[in-house]
Amino acid sequence: MSKSKKKTKINKKKLISSLSLVLIIIVAITVCIVLKCNNKTEKNKETMKLSFTSGIDKIKNFDGKGYYKIGWLQVQGTNIDLPIMETNYIKEEENSPSFGWRSQLYVTGENVEVLAGHNVMNVSDTPMLPNKELTDFEELMAFTYYDFAKDNLYIQYTKDGKDEIYLIYAVGFYDSSEKDMASTNDSKKVKEYIKKAKNKSIYDYDIDVKSSDSLIRLATCTRYFGLNEKQAFIIDARKLREDEKTIKYDVKKNDNYKMLAKKEEKM
Repeated sequence: MSKSKKKTKINKKKLISSLSLVLIIIVAITVCIVLKCNNKTEKNKETMKLSFTSGIDKIKNFDGKGYYKIGWLQVQGTNIDLPIMETNYIKEEENSPSFGWRSQLYVTGENVEVLAGHNVMNVSDTPMLPNKELTDFEELMAFTYYDFAKDNLYIQYTKDGKDEIYLIYAVGFYDSSEKDMASTNDSKKVKEYIKKAKNKSIYDYDIDVKSSDSLIRLATCTRYFGLNEKQAFIIDARKLREDEKTIKYDVKKNDNYKMLAKKEEKM
């Protein structure tokens, strides 16, 4: 073999070795990046400890003044720890209890359940944060603040002898109307309902929602945009699935939040 051919062969081997080394380095870097991203994702998905207490005994011990007690509601970050009744009326008495009620438009078996409650003291465009003076659904207005909403993601709804956890996936304002209080189990209508809730949400929650999920909607009145505006403030949530953990999932502001801010500036 001539010296030139031998030299060419050696150069090819060196080139192949160099390319192989470069390829190994690229693969190693890629693996590191993937592992780092996975570790970051896992870190964000650490289990979030919830401080809810069981509502089963609370339902049994609550005096419903003869009205049917449907369940018990607790909302993370608030003092909302209330019975859910079949009616929005309980006989007025001294020290009458606070409570919420299920929409009369609900039909047993439907997977969208609307729960409503009074808001007497927290109706302005600068809502109060949770405090002992707020006794009904007023504290839901705290979710208009991003810092509060991103740290409080869960609801516990006790019904039929079970404490069930729900994940918040939308928070928004609606015109006060019965159509937003209606329940349904029609798959097509539920999909439309979920899409509308997400589109109207002040925040973008990193949560998957399906029409087959059990859903609840918490609603209360507000005068956030002025005394002459009749609106409802609504929080939508879906039940935690069997294969899910309570994690601190991502919450981001979306364009609706900016629109609300601009509308407030014009007032």
